[in-house]
Amino acid sequence: MTYDKKSNRDEIYKRIVNKIVEASEKFQPKITKEYMPDSIEMGEPVCEISLPYEKKAPVNSEFFVSTMPYFSRRLALFTERSQRNIKLYRKNYESRRKTSSSDNARLLQEFLQVLCRDVNEVFFQWGGVRTHFRYLHTDKKQYLKLAVAMPDGDYDFDYAMSEMPSEGVSMISKAAELKTPLIYSINPGWHQGENPATRPFKDYVTFVLLDNAFTHRGKYLLSMGISFAKPDVHRNLYYLLALSRFDEIISYVVRSFVDALNINVENTILENSDLIEQGFHPKNDELTT
Repeated sequence: MTYDKKSNRDEIYKRIVNKIVEASEKFQPKITKEYMPDSIEMGEPVCEISLPYEKKAPVNSEFFVSTMPYFSRRLALFTERSQRNIKLYRKNYESRRKTSSSDNARLLQEFLQVLCRDVNEVFFQWGGVRTHFRYLHTDKKQYLKLAVAMPDGDYDFDYAMSEMPSEGVSMISKAAELKTPLIYSINPGWHQGENPATRPFKDYVTFVLLDNAFTHRGKYLLSMGISFAKPDVHRNLYYLLALSRFDEIISYVVRSFVDALNINVENTILENSDLIEQGFHPKNDELTT
């Protein structure tokens, strides 16, 4: 039997591509394969995968081989961390006799802060990445800061993140309309706010949490953004976050958390929107690790 180096490489490559699908499905059975084929042949280009939402980019062997092994391990680590954190919160919840709506709001904000930190630490150890959640303030019709993890491990709860409108054309509203993560550099026409060219973060991924538990009168109550100071360093990884529908994984993690603690997200946000806007300012050592 003749050893065929290219055939062997192709087989290994296919296994790598399928690993990310398997890792995602173990944590989120409903995750879509729309952007991740079951098998891909070597070649230039391998195929064209839609990068949400308007453009396409060739995804070839170099793209996957250089990134997929790392990304699949990181995704597995992230889901393990999330499951562990939910169990810890659930254990603490069971020891409490009674919780109020404001307690739930604080716990939600704290858990989302933990998720922001975990995204930075697990996927982007090189630094230069800001991860944040926004919540919809229905009276002001704006998406306001809810949680944020700054580069290099700084947890700045007072970071001045500008408000985003919930109506009209913006990256958040278009992500909600199209039900897909959006990348600024691919969709600059939908960006609203300060020009990224004049600020530290040059590119970003944004999406809304599409679970029905996170809606109010057809509006999505939670959105997430991941911003990059040095896009060239992180581009393969944040493309993969969009391609693997990381938004669905985050939605599933948050839904698992609120179900475990019996938190109604809609009521919690509507009843505590002004309190959430002020911030609960938990200490770093109080965050679940």
